[in-house]
Amino acid sequence: MAISPAFIIHETDHWILNHHMSSKLPGYLVLGARSNVGSLAELPDGALAEMGVLLARIQKTLQSELQPKWLYISRFGHDPGFPIHFHYI
Repeated sequence: MAISPAFIIHETDHWILNHHMSSKLPGYLVLGARSNVGSLAELPDGALAEMGVLLARIQKTLQSELQPKWLYISRFGHDPGFPIHFHYI
């Protein structure tokens, strides 16, 4: 799935962080793998090494900047053609 550059916040060698493309909720972000895999077990070692750091930094930034009452980090969607990704709601 192509992500419009207008939605992209940050990119690494293995991950893309973007605003959710169909939600108006402030801070609704998606961290998606660049590798077209649907499982953590299939991710390259480099992606796994970056993942924990990115998950934590995104959480810290959202909590600091938006101060949400609740912040949910989840994996939803298992449709073919979409790489593994995590939602920040």
